[in-house]
Amino acid sequence: MGLFDMFKKKPTPEPIRKTTPDTSFAITMGIANLFMFEDELRKVMGENPKLKKARKIPDSRIFVLAPYEGPCDIIPVKPEEHDPNSYKIMVNGLQIGYAPHGSDEQIQARLAAGQTATAKLMGGNYRVFENGEWVTYKNRIKGTITLS
Repeated sequence: MGLFDMFKKKPTPEPIRKTTPDTSFAITMGIANLFMFEDELRKVMGENPKLKKARKIPDSRIFVLAPYEGPCDIIPVKPEEHDPNSYKIMVNGLQIGYAPHGSDEQIQARLAAGQTATAKLMGGNYRVFENGEWVTYKNRIKGTITLS
């Protein structure tokens, strides 16, 4: 590098352009903060009908709540309520959680493309037949949303 090279005009870097997310395929993501909405989740999932008919087989496991798979609504959150770029997940008018942090661009693009959302909920407390009686174990409910 010569003495006057620092005064030469440097090439301008190419501007970074944001790309629109590809919406040609389905995407599945976890539902955040499910633990905050346990009462709502119980209402949505309901009692597992198999619970009453469960056989008393040692070490057999049965979930207390029935799994749920069905339509859900993804609604932008009001800025004063939570992070202004977040979305809440609603099933049957009940909020069950939030979309994961950082997924706002994907969700905006997919909803604008007319894709629909489906929620899948499973897990929760379960019972195990041990030593001649049913014992309840605590477990978290897990949930995902799929946009397609």
